[in-house]
Amino acid sequence: MKIMLINSAKFENREQEFVEKLTKLGHEVLYTSGYDELKLDSVSWLEYGNRMLKKSIKTIQNMDAVLCLNFDKGDLKNYIGGATFAEMCYAFEHDKKIFILNDIPEDSESGPKIKFEIEMFEPIVLNGNLSKIL
Repeated sequence: MKIMLINSAKFENREQEFVEKLTKLGHEVLYTSGYDELKLDSVSWLEYGNRMLKKSIKTIQNMDAVLCLNFDKGDLKNYIGGATFAEMCYAFEHDKKIFILNDIPEDSESGPKIKFEIEMFEPIVLNGNLSKIL
């Protein structure tokens, strides 16, 4: 299966581990669109984010699935940010499988309130078990 990783840039340092594990399971895996990209040389974060989201959208079209790597970010458990949510939405729109590594984040006072919307995508929650990707 052709899988693209999607996740917060904060978790970029975890991607290599999952590329290796998924490759050993027989999958073709692409890093997030921003992996190994220069973040702030001569562009602003807004310009960078715009470019990376457009790159993701083009890439997702050619994938079978996306895998959301969602880890704790500060006090936010199983964090899924806005750009990752947008990538999930695009994958859903194009009938791609959506996998989430850990549980869907609960809505909280200090974080995004998108649990219901993520559930509408009918993702497959792996609870850390990559062998569930079929």
